[in-house]
Amino acid sequence: MSGERRSADVDAANGQEGGRRQQDFVSQATVLRNTSSFLNLVIENIPAMVAVKEATDLRFVLLNRAGEELTGIERTESLGKNDFDFFPPEQAEFFVARDRQVLDSGELLIIPEEPISTRSKGTRWLRTLKLPVLDEHGKPRFLLALSLDVTELKQAETALRTSEAALRESEARLRFLDALGKETAKSIDAEEVLATTTRMLGQHLNVAICAYADMEPDQDHFTIRGDWSTEGSPSIVGYYSLADFGLLAVKNLRAGLPLVINNNHVELAPEEAATFQSIGIAATICMPLVKQGRLTALMAIHDRVPRIWSAHDLALVTEVTERSWAHIERVRSEISIRDGARQLVQAQKMEAIGTLTGGMAHDFNNLLAVIIGNVDLLNERLAGDAESTALADQALSAALRGADLTQRLLAFARRQPLQPQPIQPNDLVAGIVKLLGRTLGESIEISLDLDSGVSMVEADQVQLEASIVNLANNARDAMPKGGRLKIATANRHLDADYALMHPDVTPGDYALIEISDSGSGMSQETLGQVFEPFFTTKGDAGTGLGLSMVFGFVKQSGGHINVYSEVGVGTTFRLYLPSAAPNAIAQEAISTSLPVSVSGRETVLAVEDKADLRNVVIRQLTQLGYRCLEAETGKAALAILETEPVDLVFTDVIMPGGMSGYDLGRAAVARWPGIKILLTSGFPEEKLNGNGAPPWNMRLLIKPYRKDQLARVLREVLDG
Repeated sequence: MSGERRSADVDAANGQEGGRRQQDFVSQATVLRNTSSFLNLVIENIPAMVAVKEATDLRFVLLNRAGEELTGIERTESLGKNDFDFFPPEQAEFFVARDRQVLDSGELLIIPEEPISTRSKGTRWLRTLKLPVLDEHGKPRFLLALSLDVTELKQAETALRTSEAALRESEARLRFLDALGKETAKSIDAEEVLATTTRMLGQHLNVAICAYADMEPDQDHFTIRGDWSTEGSPSIVGYYSLADFGLLAVKNLRAGLPLVINNNHVELAPEEAATFQSIGIAATICMPLVKQGRLTALMAIHDRVPRIWSAHDLALVTEVTERSWAHIERVRSEISIRDGARQLVQAQKMEAIGTLTGGMAHDFNNLLAVIIGNVDLLNERLAGDAESTALADQALSAALRGADLTQRLLAFARRQPLQPQPIQPNDLVAGIVKLLGRTLGESIEISLDLDSGVSMVEADQVQLEASIVNLANNARDAMPKGGRLKIATANRHLDADYALMHPDVTPGDYALIEISDSGSGMSQETLGQVFEPFFTTKGDAGTGLGLSMVFGFVKQSGGHINVYSEVGVGTTFRLYLPSAAPNAIAQEAISTSLPVSVSGRETVLAVEDKADLRNVVIRQLTQLGYRCLEAETGKAALAILETEPVDLVFTDVIMPGGMSGYDLGRAAVARWPGIKILLTSGFPEEKLNGNGAPPWNMRLLIKPYRKDQLARVLREVLDG
């Protein structure tokens, strides 16, 4: 019993002690709550900015330590001042507007995010709670604001959103690249690959135009070969100068760097921006392809309005461009053997046609020489017989047209006799334009773009003039309702890379003569046949030999010709002729007027294996007053020369018996140095003497020829 009582006493004592402690804690808390030090202690330890403003003028009456550290404003400095004393006007106005909203409504306001400019931490983002502090009458006495710095949280959220957006963009890019790869893999044609790429890239990035271009060897001019554009955006296919697009374009692209322009109105000089604007472009990303240090191709996206290109846009265009060109390299590698075989077949075909047409021309020239010579003689006997003379003239006219046709065949066969001489292209073009102005008609606008520094060329002036006139006439026919014809000259260097793509080209310096029109253009099928003899798009109105003649002349002159055409846009022919030596001097026009006397009494030995043609020559020479001897072969002619004094040997070039006219002439001059040699041929074989021109001391008269031509040339050689 005594033990139980002691235990109960202890419990009672402990309970009384606990009660006293509880009373002491409550009392202490009451005291603390009634003191400002307790409140200051609480406010100072809140890890968020606490600010208290007077309700009347919104001046600070309290700012805790967290607020001081956040804003950089000392608490003593803040007392009695307002937001306009510490923050930018637009920010202060925002704070005051929200404060008034709280005081007027008497309700709590939560602001999820608001920026604040601090003295030491820059701009920070706050999540703020504002509420009114009421007096004993329920009127707002103070404004209390609690703000938590959520800058790091906001940055994390932004980073997360950016990461998610980048992930979505990456997924979209990968899907696009996968789809593009599948589409381009369906084709082994480079043009189709590029066309597909520009279409899909333009649609994916929602731009106005996406295009691709090839650079010219001069590293300035380029040809946009294809483009994709939205409805209402015009095609920009055509021939351009990189320099016209500004220094930035030249610098970046030649260095292999992308050209990125968000707004050419603002970022470029007016004259540079004008080039973009003339083709409807305001914003651009252009990617270059540089191989072995040379700019070779371009791919670009364009918009018609200013656009801020993103890093994603640039990265995608870069990757698409690199993939496309890599795919094209593979495609070209795969088809190079096939193309090489096709080019070989085409070259063999053209060579075979050339051999055939050249041989035919030679035979026709011999036949025509007999016809023309006899008709000339017949006309002299028909003097006074008007009806018979008219018939003879018709026969002569037909024979002369046949002679012109054979000359065109020889031109294509690259076996026409040329008389190359130094020519200044600008002077030649300027002279031709005077003629073209009358022949093309007023509906054709002719413009020139002549490079004052263009080099001289070594070429046959007559044939070069005929080629330019031929191309100009073709341009006129392609513009029946009128249009624009432009002739330009420039210097061009065709390098080894260009020669690899065009096996007929010898790397070196060339003078370029470019003839462009705004006509109907030609299809790819037509372009593939445009230089073949007898191919024409003019029906019965064309012979099909004009362009083949130009082709043959340029090739025979050691040059290169190419053509670019788009249906509905126009055609450009580019003639590259080898630059002449720097000290070459242009020749003055040679007079073709007849001398006072075209007859003579000298002795002429006529050497011709064809009896009918030899008989015509003998009659012509006899009527001109010459003493005539004749021989059928070169060996027979040498035998006559051993026994007869001869002033001039008039000999055919191609003869049987193992001795050509060239051989006969050389042998005669070596044996009798004073003797004169005049050659004639309807087929001047290049293989006999380089480029088809006779030796320096021998003159060549082309069959068929007129009697007056023979008379003039004989006197020039004998008197020379």
